[in-house]
Amino acid sequence: MVRKPKDKVKTVKIVTTDQMDEKTNEMTTNITQRQSGKENKLKQCQAAIQKVWTFLEQYVPFCNTHGAEFLSHDHWEKYLPPEAQKELLCMSDEDLVKLPLCFNETETATDSQWLYSYIKQAYMCHLENLNVLSTLSEAVSKNSGFEKSRTEAMSIKKGHEVSIMSQAVSAMFNSTAADMVVDVGSGKGYLGAELSRTFNIPVLGLDSQETNTHGAKRRELILNKRFKKKKQQIETKNTKTEVSVASNQSCLDTCITDQNLEQRLQSVNNLDDVPVKYVPMTVFVQPDMGLRNIIQHIGPQLCSTCDNIDRLHFVLTGLHTCGSLAVTLMKLFLQDPGAVALVSVGCCYQQMEEVHYTDGDPTDSDSKHFPLSKLGKKMKMYLGRNARNLASQSLHRIQASKQLQGKDFYWRALLDVIIRNLGLSVPEKIKGIRGLNKKCPTFKDYALRALSILGVSPELVPDDSLHLTETLHQDNEKKLAALFQVKLVLAPVIETMILLDRLMFLLEQDTVESTHLVRLFDPLTSPRCYCLLSVKTSGT
Repeated sequence: MVRKPKDKVKTVKIVTTDQMDEKTNEMTTNITQRQSGKENKLKQCQAAIQKVWTFLEQYVPFCNTHGAEFLSHDHWEKYLPPEAQKELLCMSDEDLVKLPLCFNETETATDSQWLYSYIKQAYMCHLENLNVLSTLSEAVSKNSGFEKSRTEAMSIKKGHEVSIMSQAVSAMFNSTAADMVVDVGSGKGYLGAELSRTFNIPVLGLDSQETNTHGAKRRELILNKRFKKKKQQIETKNTKTEVSVASNQSCLDTCITDQNLEQRLQSVNNLDDVPVKYVPMTVFVQPDMGLRNIIQHIGPQLCSTCDNIDRLHFVLTGLHTCGSLAVTLMKLFLQDPGAVALVSVGCCYQQMEEVHYTDGDPTDSDSKHFPLSKLGKKMKMYLGRNARNLASQSLHRIQASKQLQGKDFYWRALLDVIIRNLGLSVPEKIKGIRGLNKKCPTFKDYALRALSILGVSPELVPDDSLHLTETLHQDNEKKLAALFQVKLVLAPVIETMILLDRLMFLLEQDTVESTHLVRLFDPLTSPRCYCLLSVKTSGT
């Protein structure tokens, strides 16, 4: 007699009402904590913006001065009180070089109360002193972890940036359970290739320059060939190649280290079986570009989940996106429902466009790049191109070089005086004279060549007038350099203002769950070292 087998009894986990209430309360608590954290950061950012702008606004005209007009507009007398003038002229070149960052180490010893107060107030407006910076662990879920990156075939600077940035993007990718990464302004594919090779992340690289896209593809092919060759060498144990990496080598002049490759070979048995994970393409990036259509077309080459475009989630990233592109990246992040996170490092602030408030409230403020935040627009903040150019200066590199800045403008300032003495109008820009001072042994040679570019006959400028002008202003060269160092004190303050405005803009958005500003890089190695990391609210 055959017995009919008993049906398997399914085990059902019974959840009590108390447990359901406990789970609901836990979820509610987490949501409340996130909202509270965002509100606190919003208040901190608002307070920081008001503090920085209160200090910076009074110096905006000073920030927008140009060294070429130092003599003709008498900047020394106009912007410095007598006590500060006296103190600066007594300083050695070495002390002047240290001036912009002197409060970073020890407080500066100066008899000028104005200079001391000016430098100290500026120092207190650095991002590190405003309680707005986060750590990378705070910005990204603790459970995502940070894998070690292994960069190759790039300079030390680029390697430093890509190594850290790829870890941040990878952690964000894991914490948001995204399907892929879109690298905007991808250039030659350093970051995208690293994310693909080291972290096995599908990456779509977008760049507006066809030469960069071609360079990215060529670099990938060369690295693949070297990877295969090294693989064969290690497997047969025939040779071992010593590799030295120099800081200024071409990205194609550096080989892959044996140790690096051995680590990779532990997880890769056959390089030919590795799927394509990085695809670069040329496209002009803008907020309404239809990114989803591009992903739908290219996506299947990257990952299987790209087949369902409606469910596709991706992380937007950009490493040193220039000027307006950094703002475009932020707007693209907010507008595209598939973009779940943003990891962005900007640069080249001088290439942004600002809102002008001279004729009342402008109608095109939404198309500009500063200010972005509602608070910034309400305060009618305006910096100016020369101020934004100043923000791009690297104080840590200047200090490390021990070279006094500003002297390059001296001959240009003398030329400005000569042009005005001739009764000619001074153009805002003179094309063709940039770097001319380094090609000329004397000021006379410089002046005659520059005037020739302007179409001025040498007969109108006697040799003795050039010599007289140079002699008359010979004591002003150090003054110009000293004033430039005083102006450099404001460089990190201006950058702070730009980054706080971007941070505030993202915090103001209802669709954004969290936004953090993190110092990712060493400022000496990579001067534009601050990164915005933002995550959208689930379901938006």
